[in-house]
Amino acid sequence: MNLTLSTLEYSERSCIILLTIVLLGKTGVGKSSLANSILGTNVFSFSDFEKSICQAKSGSVNGRHVTLVDTPGLISRDRSGEELKSEILGCISECAPGPHAFLIVLKVEKMTEQEKAVITQICQYFSEDILKYATVVFTHGDQLTEGMKIEEFVDQSDDLRELIKKCSGRCCVVDNKYWKNRQQDEYRTNQYQVAKLLDAIDEMIVKNKGGCYTTKMLTEWQAQQDERIKPSSASVFSIFKHLMNSLKRKPWAFVGAALGVLIAILGKTGAGKSSLVNTICGEEVFKVYHNVNSGTKDCQSATRSVHNRRITLIDTPGLFDTDRAEEELKAEILRCITECAPGPHAFLILLKVEKFTVHENAVVEKLLEYFSEEAFKYAAVVFTHGDQLSEGETIKDFVQKNEKLKEIVGKCGHRCHVIDNKYWKNNNPQDYRSNQFQVQQLLQTIDDIFLANRGTCYTNEMLQEPRRIVILGKTGAGKSSLANTIFGDEVFDISHAADSGTTNCQSETRSVYNRRITLVDTPGFFDTDRAEEELKAEILRCITECAPGPHAFLILLKVEKFTVHENAVVEKILEYFSEEAFKYAAVVFTHGDQLLQGETIQDFVQKNEKLNEVVGKCGHRCHVIDNKYWKNDSQEEYRSNKFQVQQLLQTINDIFLANGGTCYTNEMLQAVYKKVVEEETHELLLCLRMGILFKVNYLYCQ
Repeated sequence: MNLTLSTLEYSERSCIILLTIVLLGKTGVGKSSLANSILGTNVFSFSDFEKSICQAKSGSVNGRHVTLVDTPGLISRDRSGEELKSEILGCISECAPGPHAFLIVLKVEKMTEQEKAVITQICQYFSEDILKYATVVFTHGDQLTEGMKIEEFVDQSDDLRELIKKCSGRCCVVDNKYWKNRQQDEYRTNQYQVAKLLDAIDEMIVKNKGGCYTTKMLTEWQAQQDERIKPSSASVFSIFKHLMNSLKRKPWAFVGAALGVLIAILGKTGAGKSSLVNTICGEEVFKVYHNVNSGTKDCQSATRSVHNRRITLIDTPGLFDTDRAEEELKAEILRCITECAPGPHAFLILLKVEKFTVHENAVVEKLLEYFSEEAFKYAAVVFTHGDQLSEGETIKDFVQKNEKLKEIVGKCGHRCHVIDNKYWKNNNPQDYRSNQFQVQQLLQTIDDIFLANRGTCYTNEMLQEPRRIVILGKTGAGKSSLANTIFGDEVFDISHAADSGTTNCQSETRSVYNRRITLVDTPGFFDTDRAEEELKAEILRCITECAPGPHAFLILLKVEKFTVHENAVVEKILEYFSEEAFKYAAVVFTHGDQLLQGETIQDFVQKNEKLNEVVGKCGHRCHVIDNKYWKNDSQEEYRSNKFQVQQLLQTINDIFLANGGTCYTNEMLQAVYKKVVEEETHELLLCLRMGILFKVNYLYCQ
């Protein structure tokens, strides 16, 4: 293919835009499953409610950042045609400027009148112009005859052949059930087909000169339709009412993805945040105040196209605003995350070109407190008042002068830029000391942040308090290995010695399936190498290790015969933490490969009355993993750690909700020991009383 310079430029830029793809098809054809196959993970829900509305999810696929929009099934018996139409058209108008591609989903089966009706309905909704942006994807690929390609299947039907021709020959095939794992025939793998599909979309985008199916095109087509058929006022009201309702419940991830790159600007009052937004946008977007208190009282956002990039800038109130309470200010600044849900792709930390004092350092400390270290992966430092630089000095030269400042910029991946909102407005655009030059460099840095983080953003989950989980079990049960399996990384050291490899409580925090998790690994019960009281004190320290307390306990047992030794572990937990702990507990079995073929962990538990009783105390919550043999996805989904970890995290979330978001606290622990002390005191008094009576009787007898 001969590409012009403009299309080559588009191809190079395409990796940094958000590629929006809408899936269309009748109910039950496999749209949600196809979306999951493309993203390589189960992110789309199959609940009746979720299938009735448009839902969008984003992910990185083969080096591209992709947003997939799953739509309700066409030709639905459960809702009126107008209601369905307004839901689907509403999703298109929400992902402005519009989707880059549509996937028309059909099954590998005979093309009936119903399939033809689906295509007709799509063209009625969007006009035949949609086919310029469409690819046909067939599901249930395993129905193809051995060795048959999808193109050969298409050739068997005049109607299919005509449809694919209108889509410029673009078609692919997947099988969401049988083609998940690699097979001898590469053609019959979803990985191969997804790569082929994305290549076809790339070529289509180049052919369409980087354009998308815009809301303007949709509006013009609808206007033509309205001219042909004037609906009644009642019908118009019905459509409008449903559209408004659907917008209320639409996932904000959808809107975030559609806005392009999202940038939050942070800094103390007077640093020049609002002015920076105006400088980047090249126009007066936000009003600039020059008083002592922060001019920006609430988070405010603006979306503009700057240097061929669609960006949304979020301006935040100044840190250390003397005019409002700390908690009120914190709540408003954190709202910037929800303002641009699912989250910003970049943070710009604003500092002035001036002496770096404790006040500037306090800004960085405050950001660390609000957003955690994770935020620095998405951050760049922007200095204002650039005219304060010495003649010929760059911002990097300035940073090198101060060790603390150098350390902060280092945390942000050494990303820093400088502008001057007052004096550098009209300088030569090629000069270092011009805002135009610096803004171009800054946007390139934001692109780099976007790519380095694979198109992900700083999410609400990262902001949320992590779920704190304590792992308990006897020596050798596999506690450290379980923690590593949950994290998907070798975080905790593993010892295969007879004594406990974990001698002290240790904790680590990671993001797992978009949840922040803190795991506390504890020494093994019945460690032969230390005194009982010493061991008890160390295990109880886990409560302070994850203050104010754990949201869940994981009690580890092996898939093996439940003996008095295993029961002693449960008794020990009861002694240390009381019955209350079981409200927060789940049992996790290791060595899952010891299960019989086809046996579930629930089946195993049912075999032993005592074990069944223990799991019952924990709300019948139990899971199984195998740290050695279930690492890689097996043909049987149940026997994979990935599946079991996802199920376990869901259980932990259920525990969290069942307990009203509370955790097992020091107060609960203290109540246990108060009771123990009372019982011991009672026993001591009883012994003393018995001793006194014995002595009185002895004297009386004398």
